[in-house]
Amino acid sequence: MIVSIKSLVLGVLLCITSALSAQDRYPQGLYMSFDEIVNKAPSVHDTVYVIQRSHSSISMVGGNDYELESPTIKSKILKRQAYAYSDGDTLYINCIHYKAQPWYAKVYSAGEYLMFNAGMSPKSKNNNVGVVATSVAFGAIGGAIGGAKAAHARYPYVIKVDGNEFDIIGIEFFDKFVLGRTDILYEYLKEKKYAESLADKKIKKEFYKSMIEKYTPYINKQ
Repeated sequence: MIVSIKSLVLGVLLCITSALSAQDRYPQGLYMSFDEIVNKAPSVHDTVYVIQRSHSSISMVGGNDYELESPTIKSKILKRQAYAYSDGDTLYINCIHYKAQPWYAKVYSAGEYLMFNAGMSPKSKNNNVGVVATSVAFGAIGGAIGGAKAAHARYPYVIKVDGNEFDIIGIEFFDKFVLGRTDILYEYLKEKKYAESLADKKIKKEFYKSMIEKYTPYINKQ
């Protein structure tokens, strides 16, 4: 059965935002380097507020879903220099360091990998996920609509904590990931071989998406 692209995309994002595994906790504070994230040792403890950005703001200027404000820290430090912020419960990653648009994304699962949804990046241009918003290229109004849709497009990403390796959750990621997972390696390779045998490109793409949805919960599963 061919599953719709919309349902597959929703399935992938639901997998990511679900309780995939025991969530690692990061102490409250502003993390000014990735080493501070690795060591769970934020160096700045000033008051910081997490602000959820409005739909209209994202439509107009792009960027991710959360921004930070502080009465004592300059905006440019929060926007461009800090790597992450934790309120003691949730970690927010600064996506500008990964060229995945400015401002912050909420980490939904933290373990060996930090998992989050963020804006377009060089990694998202050739992905198997199918989350890209369709651009409209007919006139100024159409271009504005297409740009607004693109600004709200979100892609599933991971950062491997050991090594600060940034990637999009797709088939190329899983090709590497399963090599260290004997519990799913055989089944994955069998399905991948079947997918490669499919002649119809549309069916093949949809099958790949179903694989991504299936194996995403294993990313932080011990």
